[in-house]
Amino acid sequence: MEEVAVSGEAFPKARRLLKRGDYARVQKSGVGAGSRNFVVIALARCGAASESLEAAPHAGDVVLPSRLGLIASRKTGNAVARNRGKRLVREWFRRTCQQHSGYDVVVVLRRGAPELTAAEAARELDNGLRRAIKKAMRATSSGAQRGESVKRGSSRRASDKRREPSTDAASTGERASNKERPR
Repeated sequence: MEEVAVSGEAFPKARRLLKRGDYARVQKSGVGAGSRNFVVIALARCGAASESLEAAPHAGDVVLPSRLGLIASRKTGNAVARNRGKRLVREWFRRTCQQHSGYDVVVVLRRGAPELTAAEAARELDNGLRRAIKKAMRATSSGAQRGESVKRGSSRRASDKRREPSTDAASTGERASNKERPR
């Protein structure tokens, strides 16, 4: 027996992040909030951050719909577990996307996500999205006051920094003296 979506609960292509560039943009410029089973990354569409959780970024008078992208790696579990986790997130998004219009949202599933009930998943995702939107608004307002652009992950860790090339003889592999090698 196949379950039919009630009007307004469908998940059309206009509500999904479909292209790699969209995912990359949200992951690079968006603000994330993690929980035990999910990481929620949110980015206001068209680069405009809303002033309240209910107010939506918009282009002119047109309110842009929120879009969802899902990431479930094999660390999450086997195919059955990954698909169950994605179904839980899609169902949550279908039911709550009207409350948070105007955002691109990427949800990364962690190991325990597929074992959650729908209510537990919804509670965790609601909290994660609310925290991510709050962080985005706070970062946007503080960055605007200082005249800076807001970027997520712009500072690199010490382990990620590339070492500057050294010019001393020992590091380049050259001999310290100019003498030829004995034959």
